[in-house]
Amino acid sequence: MLFRSPSAKDVDGTAAGAGATYTNVAGARINYSGIKGLSIDVAAQNTRVKRDQATSTAAPTVMIGNSLYTITNVTALPAIATNTVDSVIAASYDFGILKAYYGHSARTTMNEGASYATASQTVKKTIDQFGVKGNITPAVELFASYSKGKYQATAGTQSFGISGYQLGGYYNLSKRTNL
Repeated sequence: MLFRSPSAKDVDGTAAGAGATYTNVAGARINYSGIKGLSIDVAAQNTRVKRDQATSTAAPTVMIGNSLYTITNVTALPAIATNTVDSVIAASYDFGILKAYYGHSARTTMNEGASYATASQTVKKTIDQFGVKGNITPAVELFASYSKGKYQATAGTQSFGISGYQLGGYYNLSKRTNL
């Protein structure tokens, strides 16, 4: 499956050159499930967002909870140009009593444009997840998974590790309802 959004110019209704926002999204997904019990998915998406610089003529407001606050000392919204690339690959195999799966996802966000030309404006995040799930009775399903990844806020800086695990289960009350 391939998709591409039309270039959405001035999506916020602002005149061009005065804070206008342009968005463009494209992507693809491929699924393979030809061998008994094996399923493989590959997906990619590219999102570009550009906003021209805007000069503020009125103080902006923001709603926090049930209160409306006015933001002061804001004279301009900076121009931005970002390119975000997401990629995912996942595979699972059904052994009968257990189903094992693996997934890898990566996201890279780069600031582009004249004022953001340095490579230090790149954010990268990757995650790998392994897991198994299976039914111990027709109504009870248990699962376990482990995730490990890396987050790097800017090029050349220290990266941070991400890890975690999940253990859980479902009790099926009916075909469409579970706890």
